[in-house]
Amino acid sequence: MVYYVIIALAILPFLLYVLFSIKWEKDLDVSLFFIVEIIVVSIVSTIAHMYYYISYDFSFFPSRQSTKVITGIAIFVIGVYFLYDLIFNRENESKRSLLKWSGATLACVIIILIWLMPLEQKFLYGRMLENVEETFERDVPGKVVHKGDVSIGLISSDKHVTIRGRYQASKTSYRSYFYIKNNDEKDIKVDVSITLYNEDKETIGSESITDYSVEKESTEQLIFEENGIAENGWESFSTSTRKRVDSFEAEVVIQ
Repeated sequence: MVYYVIIALAILPFLLYVLFSIKWEKDLDVSLFFIVEIIVVSIVSTIAHMYYYISYDFSFFPSRQSTKVITGIAIFVIGVYFLYDLIFNRENESKRSLLKWSGATLACVIIILIWLMPLEQKFLYGRMLENVEETFERDVPGKVVHKGDVSIGLISSDKHVTIRGRYQASKTSYRSYFYIKNNDEKDIKVDVSITLYNEDKETIGSESITDYSVEKESTEQLIFEENGIAENGWESFSTSTRKRVDSFEAEVVIQ
């Protein structure tokens, strides 16, 4: 969904420019529309980021790695753009104007990528968190496994929001989220082994973890993969598979 929003926001200033120029005969610079759009999007997205920070304790800013990658690409592209403009369009005003439009579009997209794109991930992760307790309460076989005072639940298994096209068939197409609930009145350590099944009840993977600490009367996310831990919180996941996990079996040993 976020990709369609980015495309729409990139095109919108040009449409408004044409509308104002033809219908109202206003001689405005197209960059003005980009500036107004960037200001509005920044304000709205900042309010949304603040909501998730207060309500879910999600990191306010994107992860450092994501910011570095996007910023690095942006600096490189903008550098090439200005170098080309300096060398080839020093005296060509029409081309300089076109490149100015392109530069404004690029700046808009970069800001949206850094500031707006994480909102979709936060929204999906927040919605998943709201289903945690409901999953344990419904206690559907294959979705929840009990061992004494410990329960393990499959909360969600969905395609990762940033994976599209040819990457859909990759090893990490689906991210699954498992939570463990400790109903005991004391902290515990557990060894957990799970077998994953798709909707046809075929085995599609298995995971295990040892010496996993769970605080008393708490519900925590189980993370089997080392790369499943994310510094920003909302990108953390339990395990990844090529197919969607529909059910699971678990062996739990309480130490």
